[in-house]
Amino acid sequence: MPGRAAVARQGVSPTTTTHAGLTAIGHAGRLVDRVGGESAAKRRPPVVSDPSRFPLRSAAPLKVLIVEDHPIFTELLLRSFHRHDWVEVVGCATNGRDGVVLAATAKPDVILMDIEMPVMDGIEATSRILERLSTVVFVLTASISAQHHAKALAAGARAVLPKTIDPALLIGHLQNVHLERSGVDGHAVRRAHILH
Repeated sequence: MPGRAAVARQGVSPTTTTHAGLTAIGHAGRLVDRVGGESAAKRRPPVVSDPSRFPLRSAAPLKVLIVEDHPIFTELLLRSFHRHDWVEVVGCATNGRDGVVLAATAKPDVILMDIEMPVMDGIEATSRILERLSTVVFVLTASISAQHHAKALAAGARAVLPKTIDPALLIGHLQNVHLERSGVDGHAVRRAHILH
């Protein structure tokens, strides 16, 4: 971990830490400890993406919270989002309880929620979050249990997606939410690009 002087030179808070195997300082951005060492808020610097693939460059970024106890999967998600400047990961939690706390403070537009986690599972966390917030929850799970899927949907999740989902399809789900939040007709946007 670099000293405070090195942290200051990079313009990052001295509270910057390492979480779930992710390095807090450097090209990827920063992780700031928010919930007892279990969770972190993450902000990334803008990354230039292909404007023809997503036209809403002037819209506010889509705020995404990741609630996932497997650090490797969290890392894969962060890498997938890194090249999309309209996605801002505002937090990472490793259990449902911390996900509830982070959701209340970060107020994300989208939550990517695992089901099977310690302390509190994703179904209970989804239910508690949606009692208080108007956010979209996508459950990303390795579980093939139809009962798990039904309970997640009953708790208010928009969709239950496999963790093996093609990253491009997951980005598509996020784009749809971003278009909704920006008040843009996604079909009209797609038609405009086809005409061009």
